[in-house]
Amino acid sequence: MFGISQTSVKEAVTVLESSGIITVRPGVGMFINEDSRQDLLYKLTASGAVAHNS
Repeated sequence: MFGISQTSVKEAVTVLESSGIITVRPGVGMFINEDSRQDLLYKLTASGAVAHNS
């Protein structure tokens, strides 16, 4: 549908889960953790996923 391989999506989910950004519950779904916006932004920029301009 979006032209992205299943392997790429699985790898991204693994990185997000290991970073503490999401929680995966098999058979239920994926859930964004209740981190503050600033904490989430920090985690994403620390992993190089997002460029942040202060």
